Amino acid sequence: MRNLQEESLKSLVVRYHQGDDCKELSFEIERRFEIPGDDDVSLSELSALHKNYGLSNYVYEGTTLAEAREIFRSVDLSGESLFFDIGAGYGALVLYGAALAPATFVAVEAVGKRADHIARMAARLGLKNIRVVNDGAAAVNHAQASHIYLNNPFLGGFARDYVDRLAGEIGRECIVIALNNIVADFRRSDRFLELETRADIPSYRFGLFAASGPASRA
Repeated sequence: MRNLQEESLKSLVVRYHQGDDCKELSFEIERRFEIPGDDDVSLSELSALHKNYGLSNYVYEGTTLAEAREIFRSVDLSGESLFFDIGAGYGALVLYGAALAPATFVAVEAVGKRADHIARMAARLGLKNIRVVNDGAAAVNHAQASHIYLNNPFLGGFARDYVDRLAGEIGRECIVIALNNIVADFRRSDRFLELETRADIPSYRFGLFAASGPASRA
């Protein structure tokens, strides 16, 4: 029997990704990511976030290991890929992806303690293909992105405005991966096309999208 604690993170993630559903395996991956069980943003911090970055969704909604596996099974990544996670939380998706694929992962997170956690875990786990941006989505230049992941980071009109902005910035080859409420905003937009996906996530809360027209690469 393997000693999971002595096995490399890459080996653990690859085995899990290939379909090993051993509970001890997923538990060991989660243990190494050290994702907090509770996440409270104080009222003063929330007020500052809204003032600095707008009315976004700062409630932590993590991506599970099972969801991460399905997401990365649904896209193809190479060493040339540039994968953005907008509203990365504590980094479960980018930590998983960086252990699995040679792509460069950019974790964009406005809440300081969450961004610090991702940077700390990436350094501890030796994941040199992760970059952390402690800022809001408005500061991000999406033009070179090959993939963009969004797990419900915006509220109401901010979500619609971001979808429109994204359509004007990304190239047609860029794949947008949407989870939860923001999926509906992409489906309502006439500036995006929905792509077929093999991900085993309910379609009402998951979708892959590409811009339907050319965009600037400035």
